[in-house]
Amino acid sequence: MKRLSLGLVAALVLSSSALAQAPYYPPPRPAGTYEEQRRVSPPPRYERLSPEQQIDAWYRQFLNRPADDIAYNFWLNQVNQGSSMNDVLAGILGSEEFFKLQGNSNDRFVRSIYTGLLGREPTPPEMDQAMSQINVNYLQDRQARFQLAQQVIAQRQRY
Repeated sequence: MKRLSLGLVAALVLSSSALAQAPYYPPPRPAGTYEEQRRVSPPPRYERLSPEQQIDAWYRQFLNRPADDIAYNFWLNQVNQGSSMNDVLAGILGSEEFFKLQGNSNDRFVRSIYTGLLGREPTPPEMDQAMSQINVNYLQDRQARFQLAQQVIAQRQRY
């Protein structure tokens, strides 16, 4: 029994030392353009959901919580008064709650909107444009965040 145990220990020691000496090969670089490499999973589409389901899905995706009754009533009232579902989405993204989840950071706010809506990071020109818009409009303001969200939603419509 002891011989068998010593033989197993010797085999494990030899195999582990061989692994330690094996060369490291980094993973291959992804093929494609810069834009394709930056793309993350595509954003989910909600066109077939009821307004209530869509609102809840957006709350879960962007605010990390289910929508409560107050949210349902508020946003459904907005839709009944003529607001589009894109306006509802822009309102959720322009909210203080979403901005706080991004650490009250303009940079993280812009990146989160692009990633969440378009499934990719903003390109350098898009980031520059958004940040200059932020600096002009002082994005701490909910209306400025709403307008930026509407612009990115409009880009999503083109895809």
